[in-house]
Amino acid sequence: APAPPPAPAPAKAAGGGSWRVQLAAVRSEAEASTEWKRLTSRYGAALGGLSMQVAKADLGEKGIFYRIQGVGLDEERAKSVCAQLKAQNVGCVVVRP
Repeated sequence: APAPPPAPAPAKAAGGGSWRVQLAAVRSEAEASTEWKRLTSRYGAALGGLSMQVAKADLGEKGIFYRIQGVGLDEERAKSVCAQLKAQNVGCVVVRP
């Protein structure tokens, strides 16, 4: 059996920073809310204390997507969160301020 993921980094003070982690891109804002709830429920150890932000992206012929991002991180925690999620086969991209 695979080793358990490392313990999450301690949360920083409120409003920890302007770094974000992008977790998914979906076709509607309603889907974004549903997916955020699913992700935070399943991966609460990594995503605990984050707020959701939805970034609308118009990709031309591909259509409009809504990027689901967790906000309120500093650089170190953003990288740590993505490392924890990737270890569990969850897509994650660190987004600079």
